Amino acid sequence: MAGNNVRAYIAVIVFAVLLLIVVAVGIQQGWAIFQRPERGVSFNAAVLNENALNEGVVDLAGVDLDLALLPPSSSEESRALTIELTRMRTYLRADDPALQTDSVIVCIEEISFGLNAADASTFYFFIGDDFREDIPECLTVVLDPTQQVTNSFGDVELDGLYPVTWEFADKRIVIDNPDFVSLNFWYPYDGFTIHPVMQVSYFILTDDAEGIPLNFGTLTPFLSWEYRTSGSRLWDINMSATTQEYDGNGNLDLYPGKYEQITLELQRPLLYRLVLPFFIVMMVLLIGMVPLLGDRDTLVDICAAMLFGIFGLKGILGPAEAMGQTVLDISLIGLYIVLAFAAFLFFVNKLLARGRDKEA
Repeated sequence: MAGNNVRAYIAVIVFAVLLLIVVAVGIQQGWAIFQRPERGVSFNAAVLNENALNEGVVDLAGVDLDLALLPPSSSEESRALTIELTRMRTYLRADDPALQTDSVIVCIEEISFGLNAADASTFYFFIGDDFREDIPECLTVVLDPTQQVTNSFGDVELDGLYPVTWEFADKRIVIDNPDFVSLNFWYPYDGFTIHPVMQVSYFILTDDAEGIPLNFGTLTPFLSWEYRTSGSRLWDINMSATTQEYDGNGNLDLYPGKYEQITLELQRPLLYRLVLPFFIVMMVLLIGMVPLLGDRDTLVDICAAMLFGIFGLKGILGPAEAMGQTVLDISLIGLYIVLAFAAFLFFVNKLLARGRDKEA
């Protein structure tokens, strides 16, 4: 017996060491259930901002948009997804023969963001109807050769560019429509996916009293996102984007030209989606042994430990703040019911055993 106990002890120690190694390697490699909370991600880097790469055209060589994505908080029963535009950069070609002037005015006419490509009524605007008093967002670009820069667009590198940069402090969208951002009732299985579209339109003016437009069009945006997932915002975020062409025939509230079809997928970390059923099954197996206990004192000790143990599962599996009623809460209530049923069976077994003793 002593030898078996020693071997079991050694087996547990070896298993714990192996588990520690797996966890350490998983964290370093970023395996699914060991991913650390992230801050910052950019996507569609392969998109080539091909606008204005042809010589002799007054145009802008694409636009870079910096956006902050704030996922829904689990502490809010009615959740909201916030997208904030923080900075925008674009580039003006210096070798354009039409730029025979000391400066030009570059204007962003509109940045459109739509939640549903098939329904224009769900469109929001960073610069547009909601900010009509602020648009167009225009900047004067002084055509000083010493201010030219070189920039890469996908696999193409261009020099002789004038950078144009906007900084924003109040351009944000709050999406709280439950048709797009679901409630957290199904936590930790309450993920959702939205497929918004985005387009940037612009025009360029000569810097004179007449303000003659040199060009007007749409830009292919390179989207750089920043987000943080931690605390009450336990999310894994996957993003992708493709550039598409809109010919103006349809119900999109967009200009004819290029736009980005975006996919934003938010789901709970895989660790929590796997651990919840594991805990539930393990607790049910433990509770199933309650009717087999030998005496009432042991029953009281075990049931007291179970009561606090089940309650503690919410602190382990849930975010740091209250979330309202979720599937997690219902599962824990179900465990309490199973525990009560097991205790009931314990007393039934005791009564049956006492009856058999009297008969004997």
